[in-house]
Amino acid sequence: MTQEAQRLGEFLRARREAISPETIGIVSVGRRRRVRGLRREEVAQRANISTEYYTRLEQARVPPPSPSVLAALVDALLLDPDEELYLYEITRPRQSPNVTFPPPPVPARAIRLIEDLATLPALVFNPFMHVLAWNAQAAELFVDFAAVPAAERNLARLMYMDPEFRERFVDWPEIARACTAIIRMGAARHPDDPGLAVLLEELLQHDEGFAHHWEAQGVARRPRSRNSYLHPVVGPMMLDWQILTSADSPDHLIAVVSPGDATGSADAFRRLAERCRHGGPGSQI
Repeated sequence: MTQEAQRLGEFLRARREAISPETIGIVSVGRRRRVRGLRREEVAQRANISTEYYTRLEQARVPPPSPSVLAALVDALLLDPDEELYLYEITRPRQSPNVTFPPPPVPARAIRLIEDLATLPALVFNPFMHVLAWNAQAAELFVDFAAVPAAERNLARLMYMDPEFRERFVDWPEIARACTAIIRMGAARHPDDPGLAVLLEELLQHDEGFAHHWEAQGVARRPRSRNSYLHPVVGPMMLDWQILTSADSPDHLIAVVSPGDATGSADAFRRLAERCRHGGPGSQI
């Protein structure tokens, strides 16, 4: 059993169990269904493959399927665009699966971009949500990242393991689930990254909620575009997220945060910028 086949089997099973039979027009009459979601034979029929072959895929007993079978599984399991991308990532042939490389440094022009955003918080993070760079507004809005040890400077880690940071997110359960989904997507691209292994071990041991979200196999490329936030000084606000990919490296995501349309959000951001001008936490250059 290869790691690729195991990841594929776990993902197929989770997505199958998440589909309600009624969603695809199956109405149960009489006997109660004994499985969550769809049966394996129902997925196989929708994908036009044999039940035996689909079962072997879930059990990680066969190599990754052909592109045509993958496309059929996308339709059969009602995968959204992020889930479809994840499916192709975990089945993509890898020439050197055990070779890892140090992450590239954040390009100078990406640093200049986030510093030039005079009033908006901005930061750079990698596919595992490690914060690599930030401006003063981001430090004032979220946390003084410079005071956080580099190994712990991770948005998902802060979300799950720092009670003060966690309490700021009014819709924390959804944000935490989204963070987990982003890390899983990153794991599809870099499954052998040693930093990923350390992060997963820590989060799985610390928080049952993370373990539950991780086992659910949810995937996402980007954070949620909007969330409610409660800053301890300037008060409640709505955060709108814009996520950009660095032209120099697809593994550098640039997040720019602007005030949402909720009442008082723009005013809260102005007060935040004023605090920065009067000596709030600094940026990382």
